[in-house]
Amino acid sequence: MKSTSISRGTRQQNKQRFIDDARLTYQLIAKLPRNDGHELALQYARFILGFYEYEGFESLDLDHRMAKNMIWWHENTGDKVMYWGGIAHTAKDILLTTGSSAGSYLHEHFGAGYTSLGLTFHHGLGADYIPESSAEFAEAFLGEVDLNAYLLNLNATQPDAVRTWLNAPTKIRVIGPYYDLEKVRR
Repeated sequence: MKSTSISRGTRQQNKQRFIDDARLTYQLIAKLPRNDGHELALQYARFILGFYEYEGFESLDLDHRMAKNMIWWHENTGDKVMYWGGIAHTAKDILLTTGSSAGSYLHEHFGAGYTSLGLTFHHGLGADYIPESSAEFAEAFLGEVDLNAYLLNLNATQPDAVRTWLNAPTKIRVIGPYYDLEKVRR
């Protein structure tokens, strides 16, 4: 089965064109007269330039850059921030082999003001078909519930047996922008 990736930028032959365009955009915005929206526009341009300059490099801690951008947004607008990403990126523990997750940086900065919501599913169709999980994964157990969708509050009070199960080590599938069924079977 062929896997499909939504992050085409990492394979682009000529990403220099994107870097040049982003740099030019940043320079143009930097030269504009200062007004109420200038710092926000400059931050957007800075973030986009940084993404294209470093996108695809394994040594880059992109999660750190994402977290810094969200912290900047919150501090400069006062708005609440919602970061939507995969479990490995939003979790407040280090789950990534490339370094700390955005969630761990956000939790460090916001403390109890940061909450990570994990999303998972039993099976479905995305860019690739994702089959039902095998029994060793939590998704298999959670998939036995006769509901199309539900929320499970891991912080709520549960009966002792449920709390014991929730506190025990378990496996979940962490599916990124592609799913290679052949790799999973190995």
